[in-house]
Amino acid sequence: MMRSQIIYETIDLESAVERIITFHFCPATEKQDLFVSLMFENGQISLKQKIGMLRKLLRLCYPELHTAFLFLPKHLDKLRELRNDFAHLRLDLPAEPGSTDLDAEAVKLRKLKDGQQTIREVTRKEVDTIVRQCRDLTIAAMFLGMAVQRAARGEQEEEFTQMIVALGQQIGKRLKDAAG
Repeated sequence: MMRSQIIYETIDLESAVERIITFHFCPATEKQDLFVSLMFENGQISLKQKIGMLRKLLRLCYPELHTAFLFLPKHLDKLRELRNDFAHLRLDLPAEPGSTDLDAEAVKLRKLKDGQQTIREVTRKEVDTIVRQCRDLTIAAMFLGMAVQRAARGEQEEEFTQMIVALGQQIGKRLKDAAG
């Protein structure tokens, strides 16, 4: 369950990043499906590359949104790394017969690097916290996508931008406070 939760949340946020990039480069709705299929499906662009694109788009094209949404690519990178660990590393569950990660309070992720094994324990509490953070990240990506889409269509008003910036700052602060 922990593994699937992290993978699901990452897939959902990856789609949100794709939408933001698509809105910027292809504001015409009727062309967006073709853009997505050519760019992200046929192009086989990794999540890491998509996050890099998002980071550059914010910095270069949306300076008024950049600072307020700096947290988004940073959190997406951390989530991507955890998703990769859950997807590719050996997952050790508690030794009780029939137990799954649904029952477990923690799982161990085992990695070999240069012949040395490292073990990372991920607790149910950590996963629950990350899932809650993903809800905030999804909301942030949705609002950022709206702002990018409106700007790409030439429909951006100062009042709307200020509202989106304030929302981004609020979500960023909430995530920072939750991290302690």
